[in-house]
Amino acid sequence: MRRQGRPAHELPSFARYLNKVFDFRAAAASLSDARCVPAIPPSAVFLAAFHGFAFRRSSFQQLEAELAQPALQHWIGADRAFRDDVLRYSLSGLERGGLERMRVPVNRTRKRNKALDPGRLQGRLVAARDGSEVLSSYSRCCDACLERRVLVRKAGVKVEQLQYYHRAVGCQIVSSPGKPFLAIEWLQPGEGEDTAALRLLEKLPGLYGSRFFDILLLDALATGTPTLRLIGTTRRPSFFARRLRSGTGAQTGRAQRVGSRHQPEAEPARFVSVRHSAIRAPPRR
Repeated sequence: MRRQGRPAHELPSFARYLNKVFDFRAAAASLSDARCVPAIPPSAVFLAAFHGFAFRRSSFQQLEAELAQPALQHWIGADRAFRDDVLRYSLSGLERGGLERMRVPVNRTRKRNKALDPGRLQGRLVAARDGSEVLSSYSRCCDACLERRVLVRKAGVKVEQLQYYHRAVGCQIVSSPGKPFLAIEWLQPGEGEDTAALRLLEKLPGLYGSRFFDILLLDALATGTPTLRLIGTTRRPSFFARRLRSGTGAQTGRAQRVGSRHQPEAEPARFVSVRHSAIRAPPRR
């Protein structure tokens, strides 16, 4: 959208907003990666990648062309242009702890500025906790990779092959138009999703307090005794469960076959308990 022949949003005004509201540049300065004495600091690489994401650049090659502009170099804090291989090398070894430390103050600022208020459910802020598989590979792995054996078809014959993958459990605000992640916990080798989920729920009150959101959505399989006991000890003000949708035997068999990446479908439960008061979900049509 243009106003009097000029774009409505420009890089200088966007940068001032980020630094004024979120202190973005100071937060990015604390990032680190696996490189030794890098010529381009990790903060500059991160800000360049953030620029590409915010302005919808389709590839690192397109971002590399824009890094030749002195204005962008000045904004990210780089004294010269750099190529896309620097972006890949730095981001592949970026230390996740720095990103975790950036996430919490950004989410707190967004709530304080009422950016999460649109979409509230009867005035309540809704968060969801669920697991998701991030990536998988048959050839590349790391020390934190999970392992499983899946059936693959080679030359028309099904054979069993070892697959490496990563899976994480996250908690995300789902009621607002912008849906920020509050925290992410990665599954470690030899543990299940319920263990990582408990670890995630344990650290949420320390990051945001016990009343950052009002309703927590969980899978029915995750509402066991340890989870309910933990929610009770942290004094979560409200709780919402969802149950798995029952399917046919054939559907269940397809979902449970070896190597399947499909998860069972879920639907909202018909009853919500909030601060000892009842709120019934609207009937399905």
